[in-house]
Amino acid sequence: MKSPIKNFSLLILTLLAVSLSSCTNPNEYRHYRLDALPQVVKEWNIKLWTRGYRGGYRRDRWEFLQDDIHQLQTNDGGRELLRSLLDNDDAEIRYNTAMLIDYDKQVEISDDLIPDLINAYIRVIQDGPADLRALACWRLSGYISRDIWYRNENNDWVNKRLYVAQSLQNEIFNALLAAISDEDEHVRDTAMHTILAFDSRNLEIIEKISPFLESEDDAIRWSTAIILAQIAPEMVPEMVPVLMEVIDSNERLRERGQAIQALGNLGPAGASAVPSLLHVIRNDEHRLKLEAAEAIANISPPADTVVPELIEMLKNDYYAIRLSAAVALGGLGAKSVDALPILKKMLEDPVEPVKEVRGKIREAIELIENDMNENPVDGE
Repeated sequence: MKSPIKNFSLLILTLLAVSLSSCTNPNEYRHYRLDALPQVVKEWNIKLWTRGYRGGYRRDRWEFLQDDIHQLQTNDGGRELLRSLLDNDDAEIRYNTAMLIDYDKQVEISDDLIPDLINAYIRVIQDGPADLRALACWRLSGYISRDIWYRNENNDWVNKRLYVAQSLQNEIFNALLAAISDEDEHVRDTAMHTILAFDSRNLEIIEKISPFLESEDDAIRWSTAIILAQIAPEMVPEMVPVLMEVIDSNERLRERGQAIQALGNLGPAGASAVPSLLHVIRNDEHRLKLEAAEAIANISPPADTVVPELIEMLKNDYYAIRLSAAVALGGLGAKSVDALPILKKMLEDPVEPVKEVRGKIREAIELIENDMNENPVDGE
């Protein structure tokens, strides 16, 4: 009689043999008929390719497909076949073909394919499903600036890719400009941030984006203000009302944070936004509270418009409000002289219970006293 251990081992070996015999050989995918290539490309999935299946054979399949795509670039007939895929009526085939050509940054793309590849992405933005529209916007950033994909790359082929794409910069920009009005929020967001890759000194770009500040669509108007604040900071003073809308009404934390930062960068010209920033400290997310505190310090409004309310915030039960108030008071320097008594008391009796807040209080006291010595307030 066989032992249970031997029976178990035999069972495992049998199951393994059956599994191996049923596995698809990855090599058979390498020699599909070329007329089947569109369907094979359509089935390709970047997530499966990068993650792979257990056993790895599905990953091999996609690696073979990418190898074949690159080999097709080496002859005229192969490039014509790739062009037909990049011009296919199916947006998924167009995008996947472009990705297979584009994905491996170590492989040089044929110069004459680059315009077809860019146009494939542009068409996907125009007629593809929402997820591919957003991805196509992002992929185009690699044909605008090396800072997005190639920051640490110095290969000649990267420079050549960008050089060839220069003649299509207007087409790329116009596609992204149209995507700003896309019905899908993620597409709009990706298009806006891809536009940041363009040269911010290009006045024509700024002129084309600016009209979106008048859009009746809140999301478009807000996104436009965010992006112009980054590429054309000289326009921020006239955009203060829109940036305040972003802070007061937009639910997206990242955009609200960007609006807060843009207003803080204005300095005294952003004084009208201080009530909105104080509201953020009282009612918003922890990260935004700190950003609003720093923005108030940068704006440096008159003491009587902000210091009394910040002093009241030091008494709040929520530690993040006390912490943010201390940051703002310290940043205001000598203007916060009236806050010194309560700041010092918070380190004595009763002692502020939160270590992080105590640290910010000490910093605030030091900043206020140092600034008083260097820049005494009126009357001292």
